[in-house]
Amino acid sequence: MKIFISGTNTDVGKTYITNKIAINLIQKGLKIIISKPIETGVINIPLDAMLHLKTQNIKCNINDICFYQFSLPASPFVADKENIIDIQRIKINLNKLEKKCDILLIEGAGGLFVPIKKDYFMIDLIKDLDAFCFLISDSKLGCINNIISARKLLTNYDIKFKSIINLLNDDFMQTSYPFIKILDDNFIYQLQQKEIIEFILKLLNI
Repeated sequence: MKIFISGTNTDVGKTYITNKIAINLIQKGLKIIISKPIETGVINIPLDAMLHLKTQNIKCNINDICFYQFSLPASPFVADKENIIDIQRIKINLNKLEKKCDILLIEGAGGLFVPIKKDYFMIDLIKDLDAFCFLISDSKLGCINNIISARKLLTNYDIKFKSIINLLNDDFMQTSYPFIKILDDNFIYQLQQKEIIEFILKLLNI
């Protein structure tokens, strides 16, 4: 099974949530691989991918889980100055990784409409992989707009998803939660780690 962790924007806690999910699933006895197919802003080593490598419980090397590394901290399309990214290679490699584990967690770069190619975005990769998506949002003022915009995109692409909100902002309960709580039940909060894992186990019919 493939689970893609995307976000309403960059710097919303995707790496943190991905690793928390992996640790909890490993404790349940599941074989977990975490891939960061493209990492930008790499100075010496891909820090996010290295963290994932240390967390997962299937032996891999860094190039097995991080296929492209770029120094410029920008979208993959902009950072890929030599146009070396091969979408087909990414999909083939991820499908191979999926066969080695119970759950393949895939951390995207930035949000859903971060460009990988001129006309190919993170959301296109999620769709092509037929992956379930966890949509991560921060809890800052303005998160309502970002969450609803991203959820509509996922719905329009017919991608199954669940929203996870990082409760990092003290004002969230006053400024955003009163609206979010009346939307639907397609939300889990970062602090509800037990509920997140129970939801994933249901996806696996465990």
